[in-house]
Amino acid sequence: MSFRTIKEALSWLFWAKRSELPNYRVVILDRLSPTGTAEISVNEIESFDANYIYLKDGTVIPLHRVVGLKKGDSYVWKRWKESSPM
Repeated sequence: MSFRTIKEALSWLFWAKRSELPNYRVVILDRLSPTGTAEISVNEIESFDANYIYLKDGTVIPLHRVVGLKKGDSYVWKRWKESSPM
């Protein structure tokens, strides 16, 4: 599948692959992490809309901080092409 936005990728995942949610992780920019990114299990997502991801613990993540969606070690969706920083 090819997705233009993270919202499209999450919509596909929640509607077509719901039973596989534990296999997916959202990669976000994280200034406090030594690597600059953090990964969150898709199982932790309560809901999402056009601007934010809402986690079950009450955390709200702006979609512009999401840089990827992974299944295992492979990216299903990436914000940047290979030559861009990530």
